[in-house]
Order: sequence, then structure tokens, then C-alpha cells
Amino acid sequence: PVAPSEEMSSNLMVQRMLAIEKKLRKAVVVEAVPSTVALNVLDLAAKYQELVLEMYGRIKELETVAQTRPKVVVPPIAVPVAAPVASYAAVTATAAAAPIAAPRARKIAETWSAIVTSNNPEETPRQVAERIRKDVAPALGVRVHEVRELKRGGAIIRTPSSGEIRRVLANPKFKEVGLDVKENAAVRPRVNVLNVDSSITPKQFMEGLYKNHFLGHCSNAAFEKSVRISSKPWNSDVGPTVNVQLEMERKALDILEESERIYVEWFSFRWNPITPTYACH
Repeated sequence: PVAPSEEMSSNLMVQRMLAIEKKLRKAVVVEAVPSTVALNVLDLAAKYQELVLEMYGRIKELETVAQTRPKVVVPPIAVPVAAPVASYAAVTATAAAAPIAAPRARKIAETWSAIVTSNNPEETPRQVAERIRKDVAPALGVRVHEVRELKRGGAIIRTPSSGEIRRVLANPKFKEVGLDVKENAAVRPRVNVLNVDSSITPKQFMEGLYKNHFLGHCSNAAFEKSVRISSKPWNSDVGPTVNVQLEMERKALDILEESERIYVEWFSFRWNPITPTYACH
């Protein structure tokens, strides 16, 4: 209990609420609760943690607004003065002299891409791209954001999801028209793991990720080669939670997509793929 004279700051409030959640997790472990009950309790604890952190963020927003809000000063009432009437010639001359902002490049959201090459070495990249649009794209049955020729040869085809790019890679239409399609090795999938407890070290995070999601699918050595943390290292000084970015191979993502949440230690975290953006050329 907090003494009446003690000020309950937002930081202290969140620390006390998160301490309750951690005690609950420890109690589940110490009391040897049955696994089915333990999973339900831990899932509820994760939802409680999310609500606490969302509340904390909202409180901080309100505190910032309150601190930065300018004081309202009522200006004296001024007597309006009629402005001089401008001539039509003056108005049109001013408009013609005004600078015109350059149009901004349209952005295309892209998650996954594939490289398409021709079996005919004489075929140019532009011809490959035109054949994809004309002969292949209508038969793909997926959303295609862009088909563009590459200077190094062939063309690139972009789609907005991993499921759709897998359908592109497996489509036999490319071979039927004399084209080869393969995954764009230059772009590795990335995911964002949300609100990871900062008391978990990066090493503990990767060990728990392998144990709970990849054990039985691949060896630890293969896991370390295919999955890595791409965001900055962290510690408990950064705050109660941190978002962790992972870069991985496509096969690792396929395994991870079997789980809606990522489980590390006795915690579970929401995650989502990161979608980069590319400008049109």
C-alpha cells in the first residue's frame, strides 16, 4: 500500500503493476501448476502486460501534452481594416511567379520479391519484364505490386506477402514460357517482436526462441546462421520493454509463422513482419 503522503507517479504505478505480473508468473513456476492451466494463466498475464504498457504510453502522451501546451493569451480586439482590392493582372502575375513543388515519388509497399531470368541469353531485361506482364502475371492469381527490368539482367516481381511470393515461385507458367524464377536472395525477411521484457538479455532471448520454436526443426548451429537480431543490443536501463527486430531466412520464417506469439522464458510476445517501402523508378 502507498502512504497518503507518497506521490504515485506514472513510473511508480507501472512498476508496481508489472511487479504483480512477474509475481504471478513466478507463482505459476514455483507451484508446479498443470501445463494447460499454466498456459492459460501466462496468456492472461501477457494480455495484462500489454494493457499496462499501453496505459503507460498513453499517460506519457498526456503528460507531454500537459507540459508542452502553451498558455492561452487573449489578444486585444483590433479594428478590422479593409484590404486594398488587387487587380486581376496582379493576382495572375503573383500566381505565375510562385514556385511549384516537385511531385513526390510514389511509394510501393513491398514485403517479398523474386528474380525472373530468361533461358534465351539474347532477350533483354525489358523484354523479360514485358513477357511477365503479358504471359505470366494474369495466371499468377496473386497481387503484384510491380514488375521491373533489372540492369544486371532479367526482371524483379514484387508481392505484398510471403504466402503470395511462395505461390509465384511454385507457379509452372514461368517454365512454360521459357523463364526461370527464384527467390530474391538480396532481401531477407525481417520481423518485429513487440514489447519484450528488457530484463531478458539478447542471449536469453535467442536461446528461448530456439528452444520454443525451432528445436526439432533444425540444429542450433543452423538456427544461429539463419536467424539473427538486427536491432541494437539492449539492457534493463532502456525501460520496461523493448522492440526486437529479427532478420532470418525464408525457411526460418515459415517455421515461425506456425505460432501467433513468440514464447521466451515464461513470457509471450506479439510479432509481425516488417514491410519495407521502395520508390518507383
